[in-house]
Amino acid sequence: MHCTQCGHANNPGAKFCIECGSRLEERQWQQPESADQGAFTFDGPPQKNGVGLAAFILTMIALPLWIITIVWSISLADASLDETDPEIMALGLAFLLSFLLSLVGLVLGIVGTCLKNRRKGLSIASLCINTCVLLFVIFMMMVGASA
Repeated sequence: MHCTQCGHANNPGAKFCIECGSRLEERQWQQPESADQGAFTFDGPPQKNGVGLAAFILTMIALPLWIITIVWSISLADASLDETDPEIMALGLAFLLSFLLSLVGLVLGIVGTCLKNRRKGLSIASLCINTCVLLFVIFMMMVGASA
């Protein structure tokens, strides 16, 4: 590791230059795999993950919408309504919107998890939450269809 102030070669992992005493930057330089890639590339600390943030925001919007949709459908279970009733249509639209938000959040969570040199916490959280919610909804649809 070379000092950016004086250019002295220091031991790998050193925090300070042994020549001038300045703080060394914690950068990792990687040699290119082929000659056409150019000079060394910087592979620094993980950067913010916009895709993961978008996935998590969609998840946080979809989750309360799922809860509202489920509570609403339970409250309408005893009502004698037909398919053309506006309340049933609104419930179907809320279900569809919840499902699409969760599905897009799941896909964005997968993409955010696969990105290189990006923070993955929000992507993984979104992935876990959306997977659990979608599996729960699919299970409840199967139980409801068999009843």
